[in-house]
Amino acid sequence: MSKLKKMLFGIAFTVWKIPQSVLLKRLKNYSVLYVIDIDNTLTVSELGNPLNHSNPTPRAGMIKYVKNLISCQEKVIYLTARDFRIKKPTIQWLTTNNIFDNLTDVFFVQSAAHKIPYLKYLHQNNKKIVFIDDLSYNHENGEVKKYAEVENIISQMSIEYKGINYIESLV
Repeated sequence: MSKLKKMLFGIAFTVWKIPQSVLLKRLKNYSVLYVIDIDNTLTVSELGNPLNHSNPTPRAGMIKYVKNLISCQEKVIYLTARDFRIKKPTIQWLTTNNIFDNLTDVFFVQSAAHKIPYLKYLHQNNKKIVFIDDLSYNHENGEVKKYAEVENIISQMSIEYKGINYIESLV
């Protein structure tokens, strides 16, 4: 990516973050708030295959789990490190899988590490946070790698973290 493209992307993302921060501030005082990742959490990423952001394979157990949360009137939001420019196909995919409630409940961040400030804010303003995320990457290159540093920081927070073992256990 050229320097100009990087600069323009940085400006666009900064402009994008402003409304997201406003939306984030309205998420207060929930007894339980479920914060769920999308890629390889709600979807299945196949080793060695490029990521399909438009129509990824849904992870059936997680989709069923989220549908159940929504039907029980639990508050579910999505926190994803997807590029914010693919917002439309992301919303369409969530809608197609009947797990989309509100446009204001989908948050895009630049990287897994950028999820930490969101989680800290949500934790300070809600009674309980349940964070579900595989915290992995590089599936498309055939070797799954973990965001170990991010996982370590999250494990030190007093939120309930459910990782890949939990995600894969759902049927």
